[in-house]
Amino acid sequence: MLTAKEKKVESDRQYRENNREKIKDYSGRHYAANKDRIKKYHKKYRDENAAERAVYAKAYREEHREEDAIKQRARYSENIDCERLRSKRYTEKNKDEISARYKKNRINITDVYVRQAISRRQSFNSEDIPQQLIELKRMHIKLERLIKEVNTKQQ
Repeated sequence: MLTAKEKKVESDRQYRENNREKIKDYSGRHYAANKDRIKKYHKKYRDENAAERAVYAKAYREEHREEDAIKQRARYSENIDCERLRSKRYTEKNKDEISARYKKNRINITDVYVRQAISRRQSFNSEDIPQQLIELKRMHIKLERLIKEVNTKQQ
């Protein structure tokens, strides 16, 4: 035997199933008539709950990292020409920023710079390089710079 609440839920579900088009039409007309008000409401919600939304988004990204990586690789491989063009445009548009970033990495001998220095002429990915090797290469680069500095002072 169904309770009154269960009967109401079932009745509402039946109504939605039988009147899908009518509901869809009404929703579309309602949204069109109240578009600005709805957008303001959503913006206000986003602004008021930015911190909570950021935490949720971060957790979601971490939870779905592998799925997202697969989707990104598939999208990239399907649109490789567009991606190369996008990359080229970005590089041309942001030459100064990219140059400054490379210079900063070179001066500070960051992990990114060291990984690139190691894998530049090799056939493996920079992700495969262990942290210990990065530290050794960093010391090697510092030593080479010191030797070069000493030699220039002596001349």
